[in-house]
Amino acid sequence: MFRNLSFRKIILSTTLCWLVLCLIFGTFESASDGWDKVGLPVVFYMHSSGKLDHPVTMGFFWKEFLIDILIVFIVALILNKLSNKNNH
Repeated sequence: MFRNLSFRKIILSTTLCWLVLCLIFGTFESASDGWDKVGLPVVFYMHSSGKLDHPVTMGFFWKEFLIDILIVFIVALILNKLSNKNNH
């Protein structure tokens, strides 16, 4: 499946897939009093330009972003392990 792929290529392809999925599954509705939310599986960016009844924390969340990056790295490690297993 992932024959002869270096770990660097696996990390790059996994990260690119994650970025594309973040854009596909993100919501970008702040122009019409909705929310912009980006992050997969954990939302790390939230913004709204609408009026809010209760205070909500918005912006870029570093902790959630690092959790997402850690998950991407773990997935890349698993794919690398599968790649090495198939080569032997």
